[in-house]
Amino acid sequence: MPIPYRARARRSLPRLGAALTAVVLTALAVVAAPAGAAGLGVRPPAVDVVGDDQADRYVGTGAILIPALGWQGAGDGRGLAAACQDCRWRITEVCSKSEFAAGGCRDISLGCPIGTDRVRVWLARPGEDWSLLGTTCLGDSPPAVRDDVAAVVRDRVVRLLPRLAAACDPPGGTLTWLPAVFRTAQPAGGLRHVAMDVAGLGVVLDARARWHWSFGDGTETWTSRPGGRWPDDSVAHTYHRSGSYLVRVDAVWRASYVVEGLGPFPVPGTLTQSGTLDLPVRQARALLVG
Repeated sequence: MPIPYRARARRSLPRLGAALTAVVLTALAVVAAPAGAAGLGVRPPAVDVVGDDQADRYVGTGAILIPALGWQGAGDGRGLAAACQDCRWRITEVCSKSEFAAGGCRDISLGCPIGTDRVRVWLARPGEDWSLLGTTCLGDSPPAVRDDVAAVVRDRVVRLLPRLAAACDPPGGTLTWLPAVFRTAQPAGGLRHVAMDVAGLGVVLDARARWHWSFGDGTETWTSRPGGRWPDDSVAHTYHRSGSYLVRVDAVWRASYVVEGLGPFPVPGTLTQSGTLDLPVRQARALLVG
């Protein structure tokens, strides 16, 4: 599903070529002015080229995920941008018009894939000034906001969770004072190192579960294993009275993800699956065999 970017895009300012074209056209207009204009005391208009030194492409707030490909920066700039939920951020042209006119930007190594440009990434913590994190390659879309990526990952986790099927051994019920063995038919290891793509970013997901059992007789317990078939008694319960019991199990999943080396970040909230089964428990009786 597409990412609903929260970034506010600003219309790109005219490139240097467009500005130089304007200068040339203005100069031609001045040359073509009537020759007597100066003699009449009319001064030709001054030619001023005013560039935007900041040249913001995108501005926004919140934690952003900067792709690893093309990143150039000192320290953990990508990590800072991904961790600061209350920060403001800006994406600007890597070379402003004034820098170019002053002879700068000659040693910039572009090295970006076709369809992307090298841009600067700025970050401002609450109450602080802007600081330059580094440069990266960016196409026609703003960087992904972490909260939006997390929402997409959560939706995919819901679809990937293994089905819960509550069952018991012996099948069909059990006897008093004999243990009943329960299972959910889910893997004990959960979901491990599941790779996916979200908004062009490489994401690796991990999810683990704990199981809450309610055996219907007032007894409850948490387990770190999903149970299994006999003789696996990792989840077992003994009933002391006959009757029909409603057994309920909840698988409570917690998941995290890593984005191109950033993280791990928690998948928001808990993910719960539930299952029930009706368990008849009969009284064991002694029989004399002659």
